[in-house]
Amino acid sequence: MPCLSSVLHHPLINKEDGCVLGDIRDVYFTPDCRRIVYFILFGDERERLLPFSAVAAFGDAVMTDDALALMSPYDADRTGLIRSLIGRPVFTALLLQGNANQEG
Repeated sequence: MPCLSSVLHHPLINKEDGCVLGDIRDVYFTPDCRRIVYFILFGDERERLLPFSAVAAFGDAVMTDDALALMSPYDADRTGLIRSLIGRPVFTALLLQGNANQEG
């Protein structure tokens, strides 16, 4: 999977007819921020969600086989999901090779 920054603001295209369904604007992550659950897109003057499982391919655009997978944000259970990490503190762990099991 490509970096999130390379997917944001790219179009979502239906593979069946080549129709642009909207632009990817943001995502919803699982509570532990390890997986994307929904892509948030904007098109036709409204916000819609695309489940990650409905993505067929990534490239210059995000492709889907199923335009019917798009849903209203009001129809999706977003309980506990985290929208975007922009502006939030992010902590990472650095494991230095060879230092993990050294005795002192």
